[in-house]
Amino acid sequence: MRILISGASGFIGGAVSSHFEQKGDEVVRLSRGGSSARTIVWDPEKAFLDREELEGFDVVIHLAGEPILGRWTADKKRRIFASRVESTRLLSQTLAALAPPPRCFLSASAVGYYGNRGEEVLTEESLPGNGFLSHVCIEWEHASKSLEKRGHEVLLPSMKDFHHLGEDSLAKIQYDLINEHFQKIDQS
Repeated sequence: MRILISGASGFIGGAVSSHFEQKGDEVVRLSRGGSSARTIVWDPEKAFLDREELEGFDVVIHLAGEPILGRWTADKKRRIFASRVESTRLLSQTLAALAPPPRCFLSASAVGYYGNRGEEVLTEESLPGNGFLSHVCIEWEHASKSLEKRGHEVLLPSMKDFHHLGEDSLAKIQYDLINEHFQKIDQS
């Protein structure tokens, strides 16, 4: 498989990249840094992404995002929101314009979706919370809708329940999820 990964230098993205490379897949990183044969440069803040460079990928995994640790100034909150929502929207809209688009677009949400609910037991069916992170997660999940509207498969695996797992477990979950998706496509 040919796989494009944003956020490949992060905790989860690094593990996912290594996992796929060890399986023999071609991994290309979508990065704000320098360009190379295995890196495509983009700038979500300036809405820059070269559509032609995205052609030919089987899977796109979007994991980029400003770290939430630190003091939440107005600027930090803007960066948290833009790095998730605006980057997902840009990537989703650009992929939707491809003919053909990738067979799978995988974008993740986070535990902040639920907000602070104290001791309440939460499941995937639980409603979102209130507050900044809940709002970010809701908008983040909606940002990939341009692909869904065009009838493309969008996987939104929740990282809400995985925050306690190590990087190897997260990489295996991502890998298994994508392989399961391709098996369904191949059977249809």
